[in-house]
Formats: sequence, C-alpha cells, structure tokens
Amino acid sequence: MGVRLHRRCVPALGDKRRARHLVRERLRPGRSVTDEIGLFEAIDTQRSFRRFTDAPVSDETIHRLLEAARKAPSPTNSQPWAFVVIRDPATRRSLAEVYAKAWGFAKPFYGDPDMATSEEERRMLVATNRLADAVDEAPVFINCCLDRSRLGAMVTPDLETILEPSSVYGAVYAAIQNLLLAARGLGLGAVPTNLTRLLDAEVKPILGLPDHVETVSLVLLGYPKGKFGPPLRRPLEEMTHAEAWGKPLA
Repeated sequence: MGVRLHRRCVPALGDKRRARHLVRERLRPGRSVTDEIGLFEAIDTQRSFRRFTDAPVSDETIHRLLEAARKAPSPTNSQPWAFVVIRDPATRRSLAEVYAKAWGFAKPFYGDPDMATSEEERRMLVATNRLADAVDEAPVFINCCLDRSRLGAMVTPDLETILEPSSVYGAVYAAIQNLLLAARGLGLGAVPTNLTRLLDAEVKPILGLPDHVETVSLVLLGYPKGKFGPPLRRPLEEMTHAEAWGKPLA
C-alpha cells in the first residue's frame, strides 16, 4: 500500500490533542501513521530519538522499513547498500562497546555540555553523552553498509579505491533517509550514528562482514520515549539561493 497524500497534508502543529492521538495510536499490522498524517507531516515531525522503550519491533515492521530503504535511488541503479539487522542482546552489547570506544575518541571534539552556548546545544550534548552509556537500550540495530562489489565502474577492479565516493556514499544515505522516514511513519523512533564506522575493523568480525563490505552508519531503532515533533533547523532563507550564490530565493 502506498502512502496516501491528503489534500490537507500538514495539519497545524499546534493541534496537540490530535498529535498525541496519532503518536500513541497502536497501529494494526500493515498500517502506517503516514496513511493518516500525510507524507509531509511525517517529514516535518521526524526527529532523532536516543531513548527507547523495551517494546519489541515485529519482523513485519522491520521488513517494511527495509523495503522502503531499498527503493532509494542510486547511480546506474547499482543499489550498493546492504543491511544487517541486529536484535541479539550480546551482539548489541558488543557493538555498544565499540561505540563507547569510538565516542572516547570523538568526545573532545563535541565539547562539554556545561560549556554549551544555547539550551538546545546543551540538550543535544547531554543526549549524545548519555547515548554512549546506553546504546544497547535500543531493541534493534540496523548496520547500514556499502557493498563495493555492487559498484561496477565506480570502483577499481580490486575493490580497494572508490572512484565516485560522493555518488556511492550518497546512495547509501538516501536509503538510510528512506528507512528513517518509514520508521517515523510506523511510529518508531530512530537515530543514525556514524561513530562505529571509525572502528569498522572491530565491527567487521562482530557482524561477519566480508572485506568488500563496510559500515556506513548504525541506525538505532525502537519505540521512542518522547514525542515526535518538528526538529530544530536553520531558516530556509539561510540555505537557499536563486540562480547564483547570494541571491535570495523569492
């Protein structure tokens, strides 16, 4: 079943009663929140979640997410993505240890929450710090990978050097965004993290990844503790230009 776009696709975000009803509604199998709220409201209320309940995520739901992910565009239809779904607690703990180790390298570059210049920055840093201690609270991990054997002329014959990295990594991220949006549509929270990529040599033996497959992003997934809502973003006029850089879009 495709996403049904309503004429009134984006109800007022101030309608809190309706929003709470949609977020808390228990979905029947095969039914998506996007069928009710519209595609654009799903986009407008997709945000990162780092805290999850222990409610299980069904096989059917995981398949729907991955079906959405694989529909992403890719250069020459190479479809260079691959996904490893991880539910086993021991495996999640092993990956959480890799994440914590990578966070130890990255943390100095993020800064101290007490030194944040805004409340939003402070909250983000607090949440990021907490995640390092609680990665495996997410009931499902999806390790999103690049499969170099799919790249054809975009990689050298020995699969060692990618000739068009922006194209191929961009394709994997397009698949990840499809997955994240589908998760929002099914009432799931998610957050992608790239930290484990820094230590992919430690991830590979945990997941049995072959040499030609590399981690791009680890998506943590589950039913969220918290509410969906509009993410904090810069105003559109700060990032758009008409015809040439510096000319405002009307």
